[in-house]
Amino acid sequence: MSCMQKSSCTPNIVKNSLKMLIYFHVNSAFSLVFASL
Repeated sequence: MSCMQKSSCTPNIVKNSLKMLIYFHVNSAFSLVFASL
């Protein structure tokens, strides 16, 4: 993978933490939606 993206080459740890943050927010959003049903 070449690092020709907007953001400078972020290490895998940062990418994984971002993924975990996104999954956490998605899960919380889904739980809120299902709780309101």
